[in-house]
Amino acid sequence: MPEMIRDGTGSGYLASVTEQNRLAVTAITEDENKDINERTRKSYLLYIDITPTGALDNFMYIKNTNTDNMFINWYRIWTASSADAIDLYRNMTGTPGNTTSVTPVNMNFGSNNTATGEFYESVDMSGLSGGTFVDRLRISGDGKDVVDGYPGDIILPQGSNIVLQALTGAIPLEVTVSFYYKEVA
Repeated sequence: MPEMIRDGTGSGYLASVTEQNRLAVTAITEDENKDINERTRKSYLLYIDITPTGALDNFMYIKNTNTDNMFINWYRIWTASSADAIDLYRNMTGTPGNTTSVTPVNMNFGSNNTATGEFYESVDMSGLSGGTFVDRLRISGDGKDVVDGYPGDIILPQGSNIVLQALTGAIPLEVTVSFYYKEVA
């Protein structure tokens, strides 16, 4: 008798294999964030609208205090008419000062879950230094949104932080960050 793949539920269904020795399936695929949003209701958006006062001002701070990993998977940045760049730093040290707390919105409107972490904005955040430079996000200043993500996402384990810093400053910015929590494997 040839080898067969059974469904494992006791119903006796068998799997079909193509001539190229591939499992024949009909599948619906969705990204991980959508699955997390529906199943565990731990998907969030964080939005800020701010004008950093000057060059190299830290203006956004996200620290994961959850025991689950935080996956930053998408961002949107906008300026009206001036070009600028935003530098991302990993794990700056110190305590953020001169800040205002911001609250991420749960993207599953049927959920009362709240994001676990420290989320701050500031026109000129103090108290932080060091960290590792990660990337520079350039904004053309033509009034068009910059929308993108990172292949593989940015993963913040518990205790990690990411800081956004304005290269030029004194330019109104809108920044949205999408993230979700997933259990540590």
